[in-house]
Amino acid sequence: MRQYDPSDEFGISAAQYSEIIENVNLFFEKLSERLPKEVSYDEFSDGDTAYEETEYLDLLNNPNYTTVYEKHGWAHVKDFFDKFGELEDGIEYALVFRVDRRKGIYNEAFGNTILGILMARDPEMKRCFTCSTGDSQDGQNHFWLLKRK
Repeated sequence: MRQYDPSDEFGISAAQYSEIIENVNLFFEKLSERLPKEVSYDEFSDGDTAYEETEYLDLLNNPNYTTVYEKHGWAHVKDFFDKFGELEDGIEYALVFRVDRRKGIYNEAFGNTILGILMARDPEMKRCFTCSTGDSQDGQNHFWLLKRK
């Protein structure tokens, strides 16, 4: 995240970004403290078949979510970030970005930055966020804010 410069994209200062990085680090430190120290895996016996549970990761077509706001063809997140209004307390939201490949170089930093900004808006509120970033198929930037039904 330290290699990423969010000033043009998000309109935040280096000090604000530094605080976001520290908050992200703190989050992962707290998460690792809650994980079990040792994880054991049962071995498969002959004839057992391994399978992966199906996850519904296509948020835009997930029937459990509804679109609250969307913006297409934008240049920077700061251009529309304040337009999707107040987020409700206790609600699960999903942010979906499909961006020009030049923005996608730092997908993790991009997603962590916007989540950090949203969490800092009102730290007392309890919200759950999912953020999906990926390459745009048409060279344009797209954003959807979804709310769990």
